[in-house]
Amino acid sequence: MGIGGLVALAGIVLFIIFRQQPCPTDLNADKKTDSIDLEILKKVFNKKVPENIEELVKYDFNQDSLINASDLGILISQYGKKCK
Repeated sequence: MGIGGLVALAGIVLFIIFRQQPCPTDLNADKKTDSIDLEILKKVFNKKVPENIEELVKYDFNQDSLINASDLGILISQYGKKCK
């Protein structure tokens, strides 16, 4: 497996771990999805995913390599919810 394959595998592993967290849309780790998380997402909205895999996992909720309306929709669907 080449370096590209390893990077892809690492991204998949991080994605699986991220999705197992109780609140993936809680971007500031305050155990809820609210206006603060919306403001954080707005700062990176309409951007291509950063090269850093950790950043990709954090903002690109649907893993399409864009931080866009789809990700905003996911955040909004969780808006007001508290983490378990």
